[in-house]
Amino acid sequence: HVCEHEEARVDVVAICAVQVSDFGTDLLALHLFYRSGLNAFAFIGASAILASVVTTWCSMLFPASATLYGFSDVNAWHRRAAVALVPLNLHTLAIGIDYSFAAAAEPHALGTGRKYRAFATFKAIETGLESVPFALLSIAALAEGPSNGTATLTASLALSVLSIAYGIYGLAARAASDRDDGRPCPPGHASQLFGCILTHVCWSLLAVGSLIAQLSLGPSR
Repeated sequence: HVCEHEEARVDVVAICAVQVSDFGTDLLALHLFYRSGLNAFAFIGASAILASVVTTWCSMLFPASATLYGFSDVNAWHRRAAVALVPLNLHTLAIGIDYSFAAAAEPHALGTGRKYRAFATFKAIETGLESVPFALLSIAALAEGPSNGTATLTASLALSVLSIAYGIYGLAARAASDRDDGRPCPPGHASQLFGCILTHVCWSLLAVGSLIAQLSLGPSR
């Protein structure tokens, strides 16, 4: 299973890079909402970020959830770093680094799979509470047509789409790790699986975005 762990370690790097970039563009989009007078959008966006931070902290700090999600298996130093980095949306990086070390040292160990479970779970929390709302807000804001903000919103939307796709892919990998054989990702065809998920996410957001645009602009436009 070593090759599967190597593939998952590459996934960790890609997911962390996308998540950090997505968070940065989300903050820029939030500033744009305030500047453009879209106060309702700004409130929803700020609430989404706050909900993601609070939920993540609770999941990390409550012993029951930490054990359930595999966070208790993460190295103590990386656990403390992850808790401290939650407001910066870098907690998955700390967990991912710990998983990478474990995958290199003990690729067959049960704890290695549980560390990947923690990584995937916290990525999924961020996806559901932050990336999805900001993707929908970006679509709605693009329909409203704020001045000088198209590039920022487009970047935020594109990175949110990637972040959502990676979050769902991580859940699929976690489901595989629940087999308790130490394998953190579905065997083979990982790129095909991610491509299918990405296509589905794009299609779903396009459908919802079309509805938002219709409601925003009205049938005459």
